Amino acid sequence: MNENQANKNVRKKNRKKNQFFVVLLLGIAAIFLISFLSLQNGSLKTSTAMLDSVEDKISKAGILAFDEELFTSSSDGEALFMYPDGQRIVSKVKIATVYKGSIDAATKDKLMVANNNIKQSETRLNNKVNMPSDPAMAKKEVSTISNSLAVETDEFDYSNVYKYKNDIISRIDYINAQSGKESLETKNIEQLKNEISAIENSISYEKKQYYNTQTGIFSTKIDGFENVINHKNVKDLKASDLKSIMSMKPETKSGVVANQPFCKVINNFRWYISGIFTQEELGQLKVGSSVKIRIPGLSAVAVRGTISSISEPEDEKYAVTISSADYIEGLFEARNVEFELIKKDCSGFRIPQQALTIVDGEEGVFVIRSGVAKFRPVKKVYEDKNFILSEKEASSEVGDSSGIVLYDLIILEPEKVYEDKIIKGYST
Repeated sequence: MNENQANKNVRKKNRKKNQFFVVLLLGIAAIFLISFLSLQNGSLKTSTAMLDSVEDKISKAGILAFDEELFTSSSDGEALFMYPDGQRIVSKVKIATVYKGSIDAATKDKLMVANNNIKQSETRLNNKVNMPSDPAMAKKEVSTISNSLAVETDEFDYSNVYKYKNDIISRIDYINAQSGKESLETKNIEQLKNEISAIENSISYEKKQYYNTQTGIFSTKIDGFENVINHKNVKDLKASDLKSIMSMKPETKSGVVANQPFCKVINNFRWYISGIFTQEELGQLKVGSSVKIRIPGLSAVAVRGTISSISEPEDEKYAVTISSADYIEGLFEARNVEFELIKKDCSGFRIPQQALTIVDGEEGVFVIRSGVAKFRPVKKVYEDKNFILSEKEASSEVGDSSGIVLYDLIILEPEKVYEDKIIKGYST
């Protein structure tokens, strides 16, 4: 092989090496380019626009206040109550008889039985619900009820005996009343009252009967707060007053003691709850503002309320009283409670804080529409350190909306995009 041929072969080998390195470099460049584009587009973090709701609320220690009618005895003694604790009663009924001194258990039991029978008779006498339209129908119903009673007792089922008895007596009384005859219930009540009088005459104790003036919940639980905080003074309390009252321990009283309340009737149509707040916590709330109240220890349900009073500030703290007419089970047995003041219910699109950005002085987010980044302003209805809720606009169609719509892809890295930037990998 001559020298020229050898040089040609060397040059040929060098060209192949150079071509290989060029291809290699181009391949590496392509990989870097693809990776760069991927970082710019496909790896963008996004969040889907979904509707959510939260309560703008404040948790506080509070104290309950009521309109409570108290009953006080002038002497020590024994009380015979006409109603159990927690029962709702109408106004102007006898709620208790107090006997001066103490009476033996047997006599007390007789009096209780007679009084309970009177209450049952009065209930039947006043119960006009589901009564037949005429005496003939009433007679037919008495026969039907009597047959049911006979069948069930023959089968040793006594669960409805008391109900059947009341139903039969009520219908017989109705028949008698229609024909001008004396009511069995009225006659029975008179006999029972005579029985009570005979028992009372057999004992030498003085007695006094007590009647309520307002409708409400009957209770023998006297806790000592009744004259300290109530419907009359709760709106006048300052933050220091409220703090002092809330530090008090409830009393436990039993029996009848001279010049001390022994039972009460609680007006259940309106109640009050008070707590201590700062101006920052109150925000825009004022007297007359509608709010909601939840007492987690009693119920998970929030009830309606109205700001009744806001005291003058003391050390930048306010005594705030909320009134409500809504019912909560167990409320009238409580006093010191933990409660939540719900200022408002907020709903809207839940958006992470990291998605927010400013464009031309307006706060908003970038969303992906048809593979393109689009800026959409937000209207905050709620905000905390992690997310905001943005108001849902009327339009629900993507093409018609200049705002955020349901299922929008919200870009969580707004610094990586700009208006109308093509976002590869997102064509919808």
